[in-house]
Amino acid sequence: MRFLIVLLFLPLAVLADESRLVKQFFGQDGIKNKREVYAGEMLEHYLDRPTLGETLPKGIEVSLRALEKNPQREIYAVLLSKDGRSQDWYIYLVNDQNKWKISAVRNLALPGLFFMALQEAQSKANRTKEEEHQYQNMLLTLQLDSELKEFLHKNIDSLNTLALEAKTSQEKATESAKHLNFNFVGYESISGIVDVNIGGILDNSVGYLFVPTGTEVPKMSDDNYIYIEHIVGNWYVYKTT
Repeated sequence: MRFLIVLLFLPLAVLADESRLVKQFFGQDGIKNKREVYAGEMLEHYLDRPTLGETLPKGIEVSLRALEKNPQREIYAVLLSKDGRSQDWYIYLVNDQNKWKISAVRNLALPGLFFMALQEAQSKANRTKEEEHQYQNMLLTLQLDSELKEFLHKNIDSLNTLALEAKTSQEKATESAKHLNFNFVGYESISGIVDVNIGGILDNSVGYLFVPTGTEVPKMSDDNYIYIEHIVGNWYVYKTT
């Protein structure tokens, strides 16, 4: 009987390790036994590199929330904050023979060209209508997850209208989306999913998804939708890479 009890509680003990591992990766002391707790690309490319936490300035506040948890995989959103500035990261863990290991770490990777354009727009005293749209679009693209969710809540009626318009005309929906400083609106007729793209560059983008009831929400992965989170009703926020 005692042997059976140990077996029953073993998975619970294992499951308690993953959040501690995430905190270690983003902590200043880092991870000493990387070979034991890295998997996939982390094991292949980052064994001899410091963890993200080891490269950060002192005093960074780290908070995390689970985006997905199942026996095989867990994904966490991690918010790093200091002196009123914050940044969102996403970390992927896999269960390898009852041991949790870090397989990938992501954030919205925008190239230097994006920030050069943003700086140029900020420096202009008088922006044209199109320049102002691009400027506001870039600012919205850089919003935190929490801010993106709040933005949708404030503009839910307009977003619902966009979702309806997209079913009949993506062009009309995209034109309407410009008033909210979005990039474009796409519609997938087979699934019924509406993609309200906020902005970004190439495959590194951020936006909202309207997923009809009964339709499967796209899966998160470290090579496509690096972040998907439900907001309200049929609406989700996403980031890609």
